[in-house]
Amino acid sequence: MKVINTILILALIIASVLFAVQNTETVTVTFIAWSVTGSLSLILIIALIVGFVIGSLLMAPSVLKKKFQSFGLKRRVSTLQREKDKLNKKIEKSEVQKEALPQSDIPAVTAPPSSEETSGSTDDTKTKPPAS
Repeated sequence: MKVINTILILALIIASVLFAVQNTETVTVTFIAWSVTGSLSLILIIALIVGFVIGSLLMAPSVLKKKFQSFGLKRRVSTLQREKDKLNKKIEKSEVQKEALPQSDIPAVTAPPSSEETSGSTDDTKTKPPAS
């Protein structure tokens, strides 16, 4: 990519020099009360540079805003990555501890009682009054 940029910059420089050599006529540029006389190529190159500077200044606020947003998001990503790494270490540690436990100490998981088992006769659960 640097090679392409270098080639483009050299081509622009060569084109500018050729332009300056071929356009040596003297022109006068007037703006309000200000007047400048110089070669056509010099005036056009100065106008190009001034346009570039003005365009850069107009773009600067949005570019800086994007850079600050990017910086904040990169910092957030690194924070979340560290948090993820900590949680992964905790998971690994708990898995190692789980594997280290004897199998008999691990309580068996049983299914909750079904509705048929709990809906049996309710007489069994009620207490009968004492007989007198």
